[in-house]
Amino acid sequence: LTTGVTINITDATDTAKTVRLRGLSINGGGNGLTGIKVVAAKRVSIEETVIDGFTLDGVSVASADSVRVFLQSVTIRNNAGNGLIVSGAGNWTAISGVTLVYNGTGIVALSGGIIAPFKNNVFYGNKKNGAPTSLLTLK
Repeated sequence: LTTGVTINITDATDTAKTVRLRGLSINGGGNGLTGIKVVAAKRVSIEETVIDGFTLDGVSVASADSVRVFLQSVTIRNNAGNGLIVSGAGNWTAISGVTLVYNGTGIVALSGGIIAPFKNNVFYGNKKNGAPTSLLTLK
């Protein structure tokens, strides 16, 4: 039982604290915990990636660093917990062309976390699509 990718950049000399994940297929095989977990960073981009089959969450953003996460052309599916969860004040996640299907909950923002959906996002077949407490829609 493990997490597919953990992003935890705490080195004080790394002022950029930036990560880009692109073109990955991350499969939990029905027993992995979380697909991508963002613990500490400033900027994270996840592009053209599939996250599938985890027992908890597809993508979890819970950083004390006020992280900015951008998901583009990402499919998050078949996760028992949340497809995407963002928690903690100052943590922003923008999504564009993201598909969240067959997760326990599609999308959740908690404790001041913000999710900014842009265009072409698909939410389908999730047990519930979530009730974000901080959901910002930009046009």
